[in-house]
Amino acid sequence: MEHTPGPWVQIPNSSHVIAGEARTSYDWEGLSVALAKGRNRKEQRANAAFIVRACNAHDELVEALQDLLRVCEDELDPKRVPEMAIAKAALKVAKEEKAKGE
Repeated sequence: MEHTPGPWVQIPNSSHVIAGEARTSYDWEGLSVALAKGRNRKEQRANAAFIVRACNAHDELVEALQDLLRVCEDELDPKRVPEMAIAKAALKVAKEEKAKGE
């Protein structure tokens, strides 16, 4: 199953994350996808903002890391650049949802 398409936005002054459009905390239209929790309201809102940034950047970051690894594999010896293995492991984690859902 695929996740709800983005972009995702945070309802202003709240800890709600939606796939849709939010003009104010009382004027929004979309599908609620998350309600961020935290120790207090400030932390809840910060967590919601983090969810939005991470989800909206995910596909671009995966694509950039794939492109970078392609260039590195053509130009560098993976045995001499251990960071390539770390990048490959991170990419595997980032793409795990898609592999399981296919």
